[in-house]
Amino acid sequence: MLSSHTSVALLSALSATALIMGTPAAAHAHTPQAGASAQLSSTSSDTFMDTYNQLVGQAFALPGVPSHLENIYRFKQNSPLLSGLHAPGFFASDAWYSTEAPQDYAQPRLVKIEKDTGLRVERWFIESPAMRRVVEVQIMRAVDSSKPAPMIYLFDGATAPSRNGWLRRGNIETTFANEQVTAVMPTQASGSSYLDWAEEDELIGKPMWETFLTQELPPILDDAANGLNFNGKRFIGGLSMGAGGAIRLANAHPELFDGAIGLSGCYSNTTTMGRFMIESIANSVNADHTKMFGTSDNPDRLRTDVVANPEGLRKMPVYLFTADGHVTPRDIENYRHQSVKDLPGAVILELATDKCTRELDESMKAHGMTHQKVVLQHGGVHDWPYYAEQFPFAWKHVSEQADAWNTKGLEPLTR
Repeated sequence: MLSSHTSVALLSALSATALIMGTPAAAHAHTPQAGASAQLSSTSSDTFMDTYNQLVGQAFALPGVPSHLENIYRFKQNSPLLSGLHAPGFFASDAWYSTEAPQDYAQPRLVKIEKDTGLRVERWFIESPAMRRVVEVQIMRAVDSSKPAPMIYLFDGATAPSRNGWLRRGNIETTFANEQVTAVMPTQASGSSYLDWAEEDELIGKPMWETFLTQELPPILDDAANGLNFNGKRFIGGLSMGAGGAIRLANAHPELFDGAIGLSGCYSNTTTMGRFMIESIANSVNADHTKMFGTSDNPDRLRTDVVANPEGLRKMPVYLFTADGHVTPRDIENYRHQSVKDLPGAVILELATDKCTRELDESMKAHGMTHQKVVLQHGGVHDWPYYAEQFPFAWKHVSEQADAWNTKGLEPLTR
């Protein structure tokens, strides 16, 4: 075990690494050769990374680390000199940026449907007046299209490229292989947090996801002429950026949704950790987070702050999950062949979402709500394997609880 002095020093170094470093030269110090030399190089690299990842785990497991990081973020946010600084665009290379000029459309219109890669997966192309472009949504149809089915919006993480993460890494095709449910997976939402932005950003334009998802998309999906057999029940969920977006939309539009899932998300635009997360998400794709809400008195900043007022979640089942950022042997193995910045970054993000999830749970309880199911997992970092594992439990919970509620708009029959 590291000494306290050494751990604090290492923690500072790791925090800096997570914020400013790219792939280190050490990861490429040896070029693999044929035969025994290649094996030796690979073994040496694995040993180095295992040792490094173990040190990461020890450093961030120190008592008080979450509070220490929160104080750092609070100081940065309140400092006139530091508030304009932000981390580099870690995910910019994987993000999606429109190259088309904005277009004006009279009304939302389904342009075409194409068969997509995956089990019962299609890609729907929709002209959006709000977004001023054609929005691509991936649809995984229910197992039996002849029978009515609920649908669930599934939101991606920060990169949100042209293929939704639930198809890339979330195992949704396995989870829903035999399920009578339609998965609706928006794409090309990089860094947006699925909100309506106040101002146009130079790189990601002017996202208007709330308007698109709650006003323009539902009539198209609900129209039987477009081929979906909808039974009237709509759920919403996501991970990381998508978790925040899903819970915000569910809270703001309870008339649309019958249940909500948030996996390792942040749900406030004003608390220290909430601001850190939502601003970092935009910055991670080189977008300017100040364009999201514009001026500090923008009413949308408070309207979409679920921790400030979670009233919209009162009459629907809610499932929240987060790990606590403690590095496990599984994480050490999973990050063996990744950059030295990746595991510290995954730890920091999960430390933030652990705090954010507790904030929302506490706020809901303060508003008299006890129906939410909150899973606080000891051990685990901010990574897809945890979300792919957790989602089947989340879906089972919200779908079964929604069936158990008497009528939409009433309190649940069971707690």
